[in-house]
Amino acid sequence: MIFFTKDERNTVLFLTIAFMVGLSILYVRNNDRNTELRFVENNQEIADIIKSEQVLSGKINVNTASKDELILLPGIGPVTAEKIMVKRLEMGSFSSVEDLLLVPGIGAKTIEKIKEFIVI
Repeated sequence: MIFFTKDERNTVLFLTIAFMVGLSILYVRNNDRNTELRFVENNQEIADIIKSEQVLSGKINVNTASKDELILLPGIGPVTAEKIMVKRLEMGSFSSVEDLLLVPGIGAKTIEKIKEFIVI
């Protein structure tokens, strides 16, 4: 910086500080987004654990359960609970756990998650 005039040095210093402030802002924004995503993921895991604990107190009969009871099953949300109830009305009742595969949105993985918590 020996070869710069006083005005040039001030300009370089200003640009350097502006650049560093900009990098700091980007870092903070990215860090906040990542924290928010981790928070949402952790909340979903906690919600599934709470559902499992509530279901453990007694098994749920999918042929008679209300929407609120079906939502207690791990991996079953409000939309899927509605679909279970609609399919139950169409079929009359489920005769086996495998009949739940006929419900749109329920696959083998979901059956594995909930089969120990339900009765037919």
